[in-house]
Amino acid sequence: MHGQQAREFAAAAGRLEGQVEVGEIFATLEQLARVCLHCEHVGLLLCRDDRLTEVGATDPAVEEADQWQLDTGEGPCCACLEAHGACVVADTATEDRWPGWSTRVARFGFRASAAIPLREGEVTLGVLTLYSDRPATFDAAAQPCADLLAAHATRALARSGRN
Repeated sequence: MHGQQAREFAAAAGRLEGQVEVGEIFATLEQLARVCLHCEHVGLLLCRDDRLTEVGATDPAVEEADQWQLDTGEGPCCACLEAHGACVVADTATEDRWPGWSTRVARFGFRASAAIPLREGEVTLGVLTLYSDRPATFDAAAQPCADLLAAHATRALARSGRN
């Protein structure tokens, strides 16, 4: 990330420092994801009462894709929680770990996905879900930006008390 993209990221990340409402935090995270990862669709799931609950989504397709994972226990969101690390799907058209999920999200036009756990120490605060209309969006080159985004998200959510 460099030039104008880096300036946009820094400005948006700076806004997170003063935000305490989850809706505001999600709106800024969405902007950051679009700037640094070039993804078109974003979701935010938070842990509440020992369950994940969708608290932000760019569109109904994200809500449905995320909810399907929560209902079935299958997909990158669930896998990232089990592995305590990001789970990336390079291309939903060829993904075979979760065929039901892959078929469903491909119908929405989602070709790539990443689920990133938001962890503070040993505590999982939530999961950031990212979807792209292009395959291979979340490749190794995107990982540093995804890690930075997750760090900012975690810090903002921890500070907010996740209200």
